[in-house]
Amino acid sequence: MSAAPNKKPSFALGLILILLLLAAVILYNLTNINVSERIRELSMEAGRNVKVEGKENNLLELIAADPAFNLSLEDLQKTMEPARYIGRSKEQVEAFLTKVVSPILEANKALLGVKAEITV
Repeated sequence: MSAAPNKKPSFALGLILILLLLAAVILYNLTNINVSERIRELSMEAGRNVKVEGKENNLLELIAADPAFNLSLEDLQKTMEPARYIGRSKEQVEAFLTKVVSPILEANKALLGVKAEITV
């Protein structure tokens, strides 16, 4: 079977999830399990669900259902809120647009809207 389109778990999401789970393990003193190995196993299962069966990525559900982690699905979902990890990027982008891009556009506004064609 082919993989389901647009359902590939992102690499960055996986790394963030692993770091957060390892932090939770330390916080909740879950030292009696090999967390990284269990995450790998559950990640492989979730990947198989996406790639082979065409299902949604259910890694968070698998982790929440695993008694070794003692974490609720709600807690895991809260950790996946992107706004928690972007820091000052919004302000930095706005400053870049204001200080760098806008002056260039203003200085070249006479050229904007001009269409050019290249014929080979």
